[in-house]
Amino acid sequence: MKLLLRINLWLQQALAGRTRLLRTLAILIASCIAVLWSLTLLMSGFTSSQSDTPQIQTELVSNVPLDTVVSDHISLAFDEPDSDEYVLVAGDHFYTAESASLISAASSQITFNASGFTFCTLLNGAVFDSSIYINSLGGSVSQLNSDRYTFVNAVDQKAHDIFQAILFESKFGDRKVKPNWDELKRLSCYFAAEGNSAYANFTTSRLLVQIEPFTYFQDRLKAIVPHDSVIPGPRRKYLIAYLLMVHEENGFPHLCKLIETLDDGDAIILIHVDNRPKSNRLRSKIEQFINQRHQMIGKPANIFLTKYRFSNIWGHSSLVFTQLSGFWELLDMADWDYVINLSNYDFPLKRNADIHRILSRPNNRGKNFIEYWAETGHLAERFYRAHIGTADFASLFHPNSLGVTSWPFPRWRAYKHHQWMIVTPDFIRFLRYDSNALNFLAFSEHTYIPDESYFATVLVNSLEFRDTVVNDNKRYLRFAGGGAAHPSWLGYKDRFLFPAGEPEPSFFFIRKMNVFGTSFEEAKLLEWISTNHMNVPSSIDPNESAESRSPCTIEDASVRSKCLKEFGSKIAHNNELVVVPVNRAFLVQAANLRCSLLHAGIDNLIYWSLDLEVHESLISKGKLSIFLAGFPSTSERQDPGTPYFIKMMRYKPKVLAMLLDAGFNVWYMDADTIALQDFRPEIVADTSVHIHIALDNDKRLDMSTFLKHSVPPLASAGIMYLQNHPSSKLFIKSVLDMQAQSILLDDQEAMRRVIHNKTLVQTSYAPTQSLGQRLGLDKRSYDDASNIPITPPVIEINNAEIHIRYFNQFQFINGIILLDHTTEIPINFDEFKVVHARPLENPIAALTKWGLWFLNNEGTCSKKDTMLHDARIKLFEQTNAQRNP
Repeated sequence: MKLLLRINLWLQQALAGRTRLLRTLAILIASCIAVLWSLTLLMSGFTSSQSDTPQIQTELVSNVPLDTVVSDHISLAFDEPDSDEYVLVAGDHFYTAESASLISAASSQITFNASGFTFCTLLNGAVFDSSIYINSLGGSVSQLNSDRYTFVNAVDQKAHDIFQAILFESKFGDRKVKPNWDELKRLSCYFAAEGNSAYANFTTSRLLVQIEPFTYFQDRLKAIVPHDSVIPGPRRKYLIAYLLMVHEENGFPHLCKLIETLDDGDAIILIHVDNRPKSNRLRSKIEQFINQRHQMIGKPANIFLTKYRFSNIWGHSSLVFTQLSGFWELLDMADWDYVINLSNYDFPLKRNADIHRILSRPNNRGKNFIEYWAETGHLAERFYRAHIGTADFASLFHPNSLGVTSWPFPRWRAYKHHQWMIVTPDFIRFLRYDSNALNFLAFSEHTYIPDESYFATVLVNSLEFRDTVVNDNKRYLRFAGGGAAHPSWLGYKDRFLFPAGEPEPSFFFIRKMNVFGTSFEEAKLLEWISTNHMNVPSSIDPNESAESRSPCTIEDASVRSKCLKEFGSKIAHNNELVVVPVNRAFLVQAANLRCSLLHAGIDNLIYWSLDLEVHESLISKGKLSIFLAGFPSTSERQDPGTPYFIKMMRYKPKVLAMLLDAGFNVWYMDADTIALQDFRPEIVADTSVHIHIALDNDKRLDMSTFLKHSVPPLASAGIMYLQNHPSSKLFIKSVLDMQAQSILLDDQEAMRRVIHNKTLVQTSYAPTQSLGQRLGLDKRSYDDASNIPITPPVIEINNAEIHIRYFNQFQFINGIILLDHTTEIPINFDEFKVVHARPLENPIAALTKWGLWFLNNEGTCSKKDTMLHDARIKLFEQTNAQRNP
């Protein structure tokens, strides 16, 4: 074989400079010789192997390990040729030096500008890819070296064909509509330039590289070209710029109230009125209102109407154009630090100076606020079908065929977002000049609901701004259930959803609010906003807030640590609070727990309300209740494991953190828990451990196997005690950090994962849980003789920062042991302290059966002695009945 290689290389070297024909002929001859030589060697080798080598059975070979030598005749070594056997020739390279140079030069010129379009004048100056195969031309521009007229005419013709096809569909299709011709023409030209859409079928890949923005948008978005300021005199400077988008005359009184609230001299306000004829009267009213206000105040004008107007359709790109045009007009008019878009049904919670002061904090300065999320499947549906306005701009027309067939921005990921935002002037300038942003705008023009995807997609994907994005729009919107497309109206009862007094306000605005409405006590809400939000200034220091300057109300306990401390201290015993979650579905069970606690001498309850109605009811009765802003409020029963339950319980660590930060020791008890006696003294006296947690319902835990290197048993988050100590705060912080890694983790699963981190957490069992207690149990149905749980040794203190002790399982009973396995009840149940009832279909009947119901027929607490006596008698009777059927 080495000889053949030498011959082949010698022939190629000898003929490298000759004609192509001779070189090809020589290589062909050498190849034929090589083939004949190889066949000869192969036949001779086969004959030799037939006569000299014994046969090897296939089944034996298949069982031989890979590193075993099967035969001495088989060699796995690779015989590399000597370096002097390599001869460098032209054939060893993919290209000759001359070809490589030409290809390199050509690749830098693969795109070209085209002008001269007659049908698609908006494409003049656009950049195209010369390497893309064009079906109607029979090749690419670079292959054919076609003249500009041929290319431009082909694109114009294709756009005209698309225009006619969609027009025909609109007249004779299933839905007969009259599309807006200008919109249809722009769509047809974009499809033709793109090339590979289903309507075009013009190219195999995307043809358009980049639009020429000023030409492409000169008729559609005139504000893209910078204008001189319409404000005479020196250029003005404001803290905030507002863009208000309005369209209905009925909303005029709300708009006036909003302007009066916003126009305090620190803001410039620009108002866009829809361009439909029915909105002309509204525009005239606004213009008259502005003039009267300026004359009355006698100050320089801060309120203006937009120069350019758009007819807006929900779901149409006109909403994006309206926002961009307004933003760019504001950019030309004056200097400002942030721009905020509003409608006339928004209402502020803070004054302009306070909003600016908060945005000027070091953690916020220069940031862009927009609430966004990834929803690829839904966005694909919006993107890949064309959408254009009808002739009267009353609705959208959707051609049947798909629009774009591939995402034209391979390095970008699409995002959805709410329409409302707070952004910087730097980002607004970027939208005016950046080629990627403008190319994406051209793409978005014919997609569905682009005002809910354009801005966040550009922000998050742009290298210049991705690190400035805050996933928050500082707007409170409440959507009704069932996937409502529009937010619900807000009233006085909703005030807990946007609480006052937060050091870092969660919201600057609320939406939607009818300031002159009467259905939801709107007047009371306005008064409450004025007292608790608007007239309470915020500090530039995030550690200083309104709580240091205004008195506390019981409502403030949900958001102000000082107020939580003030009102919690009034009911705390030994600085302890018992927190109980409750909503309307669990009101009766929470009342039963309260009665059982009162019988045990415990009355220091604070409620974590899971719905607004219960929170407001408790507050009105002077009860201490916490309701967290942003909490997914629900009055219905939610069972463990359901998505909504997980979403709710993710807030539990936040509630515990609030109480710890306020300085309290915290008992947490689920609403379906029952206290049979005072359970606190023994636990509180155990100063060596700061966190106590109940064991889970899993009875099959073999505790004898729980050693230093084993997995801790499952903990239950239904009953906990957290002493106010750094280790408790570290534990809750670790749980919150764990939840931040996945939205699917509820509080209990996150807690379990933290506990399993043995470098951070050590666990032990209550010393009172003795072997004698366990042996006092009747034989358990799930045990066999070889697996009888015994009390594990208490783990010695190690270097872990957090020490958690499990409650005595026979003092803190998880209900599944009691209610589902009655034979497991100890003969002597005098030590029962707490029973966690677990979810029950009929809790009143089940708990009454076991003597665990502490409410009488009037719904008030029964007498202590009678109830405890009845409970023990019923427990004893039920136990004996189960043991002696």
